[in-house]
Amino acid sequence: MKDKFYKCVCGCKVLSVSKITDYAEVTEIELAMYGYGTGDRKTSFREKIRWCWKILTTGNGWEDEIILSEKDTKKLIKTLEKAIK
Repeated sequence: MKDKFYKCVCGCKVLSVSKITDYAEVTEIELAMYGYGTGDRKTSFREKIRWCWKILTTGNGWEDEIILSEKDTKKLIKTLEKAIK
């Protein structure tokens, strides 16, 4: 299975799905998330304040969140189902 990539609807993160069979008897699936900025999308003032508040109160932003479109969600489900067969 080739690596599959799913882009966040906000344009700032990508989810990578990889099937690992190299060293394990049991098939493993690696889910990795990469951030690469906001791209061409303008960040609203409200969103900037929200990020600042999160960083000020916790020390970090949201690096564990990705929002997929309905189309990409269905593709991800098919990819995961195919990987475990």
